[in-house]
Amino acid sequence: MPLNARFVGRTKEMDTFRSQLEAAFSGKGRTLLVTGHVGIGKTRFVEEAIRSIGRQDVQVLYSRCLFLEGTDPYLPFLEVLKCLEGARKNGTSASTGSDRVPIGLTVLDTPTSGQEKGGKAARPQTQSTGGHGSGPDDQDLTKARDRLYQKITSTVLDKAKEGPIVIVIDDLQWADKGTLSMLFYLSNVITSTRAMIVCMVRSEELARRQLTPLKDTVSRLRQEGLVNEIELGPLDKASTSQMLESLLGMKKLPQGLVDNLYTRTDGNPFLMVELAGSLQEQGVIQPGPKGSTRKLELDRLKIPSTINDLVQARLEGLEDDVRMVVEVASVVGSEFTLELLEKVLPGRTEDIIDALDSLIEKNLVEETYSRDGACHYRFSYKIIREVV
Repeated sequence: MPLNARFVGRTKEMDTFRSQLEAAFSGKGRTLLVTGHVGIGKTRFVEEAIRSIGRQDVQVLYSRCLFLEGTDPYLPFLEVLKCLEGARKNGTSASTGSDRVPIGLTVLDTPTSGQEKGGKAARPQTQSTGGHGSGPDDQDLTKARDRLYQKITSTVLDKAKEGPIVIVIDDLQWADKGTLSMLFYLSNVITSTRAMIVCMVRSEELARRQLTPLKDTVSRLRQEGLVNEIELGPLDKASTSQMLESLLGMKKLPQGLVDNLYTRTDGNPFLMVELAGSLQEQGVIQPGPKGSTRKLELDRLKIPSTINDLVQARLEGLEDDVRMVVEVASVVGSEFTLELLEKVLPGRTEDIIDALDSLIEKNLVEETYSRDGACHYRFSYKIIREVV
């Protein structure tokens, strides 16, 4: 099976992205946030959007945040800096050398929300490592941070004078405080340049109830008018059919098969790719121009381990009462109401509501409203219910 299907849909979002790029290239630098649930296709969308511009004078730099303990602060921007300086080699860490930032260099939230008087972007304060001899001196940390800010900023601005530049940062939900602080600062200084920063982030991380460094940074960017946003939703059924046909190299798939996959995945590209691969492995689909399908109870198909692992990872760490709510809900059906859960679950209504809020935060369950205003709940994807 091809690793990538033909890019389909997203026409409106693609037009918006192109207009943002063209504005930036004309000297109105900006930051763009591309949001969406896991597997919705944020990375592919950004790659296709930039490629569609078709300009040879645009320098595009890709970096990403890593979900690893001990990851160096500012890692995405250090990668960008090394690339811009032409000093990064294959297999060489982007954070080695004289620009390495001390691990003790962290960032504190400031009462002024990162702004000095007069609207200029303020460089964040450093946090003491505490104790004598436990880490770099506060003053040394401040100097190191200031040198880094100056070097990254001056290098980006110099390159933007030579031609349009796009900095792409994937998985922003895993960014450290230093990276988020640098993002806010750089977003301030590129507004009159030919530079654009594009960040991809999981929308569920922005929907968390508690305030996180990520939410705080995005909130401040919004307040200052420094960010534009594109939210990617699920593909519609027509785009789903086109994607599956392209993925499998088949001209026409049985409508019943398309309907089943669309219903189970709710138009999520990642889930569709994994389920299509499972269909091929189980002999339901023979891909290719002369491919064929055989009849099978599609609901009996084995759920791919990739999808199972993804859902199980979200279930891990749930408190026992929350786990009980999601398990009971999965027996009830794809959609359910609070009143129904109250009838079969012990405990107070307030506890059930808190559990539902936790499930919504994990993107396992969604809250919907009928035309009469009645509140209902549904699993975010029907296949999540199958796994549970």
